[in-house]
Amino acid sequence: MQEPRDLRAGSSSVKKIIRIVIALVLIGLLWKVFVRTAANPGPLPNLPGLVALERTDTLGEADKKMQEAGFIPAGEASSDEKAQIQSYLGVEIFEHQAIVSTLGITEGSPRNVQIIHFFTEPNGGTMENPGEVFTDLRNKLTEALGKEPTELKVEGSSAWTWELNRQVNAFLSYYPGGIPILTYAY
Repeated sequence: MQEPRDLRAGSSSVKKIIRIVIALVLIGLLWKVFVRTAANPGPLPNLPGLVALERTDTLGEADKKMQEAGFIPAGEASSDEKAQIQSYLGVEIFEHQAIVSTLGITEGSPRNVQIIHFFTEPNGGTMENPGEVFTDLRNKLTEALGKEPTELKVEGSSAWTWELNRQVNAFLSYYPGGIPILTYAY
């Protein structure tokens, strides 16, 4: 027969084992939630100029999806060791004609896939003093999504950003020279 002290020591080790098992179960549940979130980022909203691409798409796969969505290639794709780019004739987005739309894939960590739409701004503009086209795109995108954007500032430049789902964001900013750009980043 065991001494009472040994039973207490035994019950302490049983409690430790139970705590470890509970911790492992919680870690497993959290991992499951994380994997489901990554595997199912949620639906994309129906926005003009947005195509359901994946971050893992090759240029060929993404280009095929772009063409199936109605984009018309404008010339041959270009590439170097870090990026691949395919340009398309500009599409209409919220009643504004893009001058060109591009599909860009950059290699690295993380790998990026982006659709960028370039617009003209008749009187120019900046983030601090936006023009009519930029303001209209921002207002219509905000209305379509039903939520206000967040201002993102990085290394002296800024953009308005909306989270479309857990893996895709929209960015509205200015390219040098006062050119409004709408980017869908995957």
